[in-house]
Amino acid sequence: MAKYKSILAFVLLVCLSLGTVNSARADSNAVYDRVMKDGVLRYGYINWQPLFFKDPNSGAYSGIFYDYTEALGHALGIKIEWSEEVTPATYIEALSANRFDMLCSGDWPSASRGKYIDYTDPIFFSPLVAFVKKGDTRFDSNLSAANKPEITLSTIDGEMSSIVGLADLPNAKTLELPNMSDPTLMLSNVAGGKADIAITDLSTGLKFIKNNPGALRQVKLSEPVRLFPNTLSLPLGEDKLRRVMNTATRELLYSGVIDKIISKYEEFPGALYRAARPYSETKNK
Repeated sequence: MAKYKSILAFVLLVCLSLGTVNSARADSNAVYDRVMKDGVLRYGYINWQPLFFKDPNSGAYSGIFYDYTEALGHALGIKIEWSEEVTPATYIEALSANRFDMLCSGDWPSASRGKYIDYTDPIFFSPLVAFVKKGDTRFDSNLSAANKPEITLSTIDGEMSSIVGLADLPNAKTLELPNMSDPTLMLSNVAGGKADIAITDLSTGLKFIKNNPGALRQVKLSEPVRLFPNTLSLPLGEDKLRRVMNTATRELLYSGVIDKIISKYEEFPGALYRAARPYSETKNK
């Protein structure tokens, strides 16, 4: 039963959110109207490097989405207010309850989440891949070989690793961490022999391997387990706000600002897939 806890928690949070959506979000584009009037946009965030990071000692913010959303605020002439830290399992409820206006630390859209929130256009893509102990080749070229009761998958409650794991490896056992856990703890469980496999983004996995040489290896597959766009999240019905954010984002993309921001935090070149520009560059011959 423990392996289904994350799905149950998500469903319960959605049910709680629906009543709030009907009242707080009944006025379509209400957030846009207030932001345009007050000039303040309230952001929620999730700690997940290199997307977003809040230093526990200084309280300073950094990361791709911090720099990106600050650049958005500057371009739009809007004051940014970092309101609340949330988790992958709680942010939809918080957003629907009007505790902040947008989740601005990066989000991976999915069909289950998309029924209750909306997304802006992506600024880059994150490949999700699988990691096992060094020397373990059981799942190379065949991830379905891990879909067995004797295999243990390391996950985080409510986070995409849990959603993907339950979808792709429903017969595997799960070792589930609380939803506030650092994602590297999933990999620590594999390195320590508590679990056989973990699915997470490539940057997180490569960072762990760099800091723990010889502990893990990436499972060799022909393509990523999943490829997720990195976006901002906002309430359903806020079409004006979404269009404004997309327009400002395209300006930052086409001017090269976003590429510079990504390069600033991309420790492992090629681990973050850039969003393609909608044209081809040609050279005069």
